[in-house]
Amino acid sequence: MAYHRMDIAEEREVAGDVAGALAEYEAARAFLSGNDEATFWSAVLMADAGRVDEARALFDEITAREPGWAELVRRLPDTGLLRGGRSVVEELLAP
Repeated sequence: MAYHRMDIAEEREVAGDVAGALAEYEAARAFLSGNDEATFWSAVLMADAGRVDEARALFDEITAREPGWAELVRRLPDTGLLRGGRSVVEELLAP
């Protein structure tokens, strides 16, 4: 069920419905206790939508539990999955 909600979130994001996508990611998070994948992608979407402060709060939360998420976010600009590029990565991961 969680991954189905994440698929819907991606469809809504592609359609330009950021609010709908974030709502679907939030619903997915409820099913993924102990798994931060939906939280990660919510934060990426927020950052892409210019909501960097909110995204950073989520990244702080998940990287505290699993530092590997920080490495993944550093790789996103090279794949085109974080439109703000390296400057946004620096904002998201700043101490």
